[in-house]
Amino acid sequence: MHLTLINLKIEGFQKYQINNIQFFKVMSKSLFFLCVLISSINIYSQEHIEAKSAIFNSTTGSNWFPLQLGAETKPGFRNINFVLKPDQSSIGFDIFGKSQIQRQWVSFKNNSTNVAYFDEQGSEIIKFSHSTNQDQAYIHIPKSNSRMVISGYGNYLSDQGHKLVVKDGTAMIENAIYTNGEIGIGTTNTQGYKLAIAGKALAEEVKVALQTNWPDYVFSDTYKLPSLQQVESHITTNGHLPNIPSATEVSENGILLGEMNVKLLEKIEELTLYTIAQEKKITNQESRNQRLEAKNLEMEARLAKIERLLGKK
Repeated sequence: MHLTLINLKIEGFQKYQINNIQFFKVMSKSLFFLCVLISSINIYSQEHIEAKSAIFNSTTGSNWFPLQLGAETKPGFRNINFVLKPDQSSIGFDIFGKSQIQRQWVSFKNNSTNVAYFDEQGSEIIKFSHSTNQDQAYIHIPKSNSRMVISGYGNYLSDQGHKLVVKDGTAMIENAIYTNGEIGIGTTNTQGYKLAIAGKALAEEVKVALQTNWPDYVFSDTYKLPSLQQVESHITTNGHLPNIPSATEVSENGILLGEMNVKLLEKIEELTLYTIAQEKKITNQESRNQRLEAKNLEMEARLAKIERLLGKK
């Protein structure tokens, strides 16, 4: 005798009778099927059918109709256990190994779906869950060394330690990406930076939020502005402005945009102070020149008057 169980997604549940023996038939779509050859059938009653490797029993008193297949793994359980509520509100299916460890569990209810797989120790490997009430679906992969490879197999780039790999394709995320770690574009060596790009970047705008002071300290009364002679001496000795990295340093280490903007603004503000001081000197010099020019005009007028007086004599 063959017993065929088709699918775990219930569409209908009906009872029919052959030779005064009641059977229960599951009507469903063909997601998968299980065919079991049952031999040496013993019929204890209309609600209990037992074979060498299968038991159908509706006399448990729990309002469940269980079907158990395979060898007994522990009291009340066989390798494959299938249970169904008469009102079709719940259906369950699990598989046990030789070591009495559950290896697979499937549960379909009116408002939820759960499918789970376990390792040889009984620890959960992966679980799929869905709640109709919240219209949410979940994939749980609790193993610490788990990894997912899309368009490939688990050994692809396994030596690089990536948890998620998209092989030969792209990923589209329509909303934000949040990470507590680092992001590398074109490189896996971020050198401790939150974002590392091996190549050029194009942006309409870049905002740098500095954690250091903005160089308004240059305009403080306590700031010691170096003289232009000191600046000239530093340039002559080092070949670059004070507090500005050299060409060699930039070539070897690059520059930090935020830090460099601070340094450049510092130089601009110092240059502004030099310009203001120079402007004051120029203004004072112009004022002095105007006074000297007025005195010269006055002296020329007096000299002309003296010359006219001497000419009359």
